[in-house]
Amino acid sequence: MFLVAIARPQWLSEQNTVWDGKIGTWPFVVYELAQRKSKNRAAGTLEHKTYTVDRDIYRACLAHSVIPEIKRLWPSGKRVHLQQDNARPHVLLDDVAVMTACTDKGWDMALTVQPAYSPDCNVLDLGFFASLQTLQHRKNSRTIDE
Repeated sequence: MFLVAIARPQWLSEQNTVWDGKIGTWPFVVYELAQRKSKNRAAGTLEHKTYTVDRDIYRACLAHSVIPEIKRLWPSGKRVHLQQDNARPHVLLDDVAVMTACTDKGWDMALTVQPAYSPDCNVLDLGFFASLQTLQHRKNSRTIDE
């Protein structure tokens, strides 16, 4: 599982450039050594293993990784809306730890929930993940790193 943060591309008039809106991708994986050999890898090879993400893990990722990265990359002091879908591990709108991280140092961020079954609001499924899937089909890979 991955957590992806993107924004709408913006024209930055003071820098005379376009900000692409890419903020970051955070994988929920651990690295373990393979215990047995197989036809695809030798024993002792470093492998990616996914793990179950619950609300506490998601909250920690938002507060310690995603929100600081948004603050570092965001081109202006405008209000920022963090939109999440209605998945079970996502935090509640009034989560204290996330709201503290959102309003720290004068930032104005609000957590919102995507309406159910609303493809208009799901930019990642319509654009980003579709383009990744197209790239995936162009080149065969044997590992997650490739």
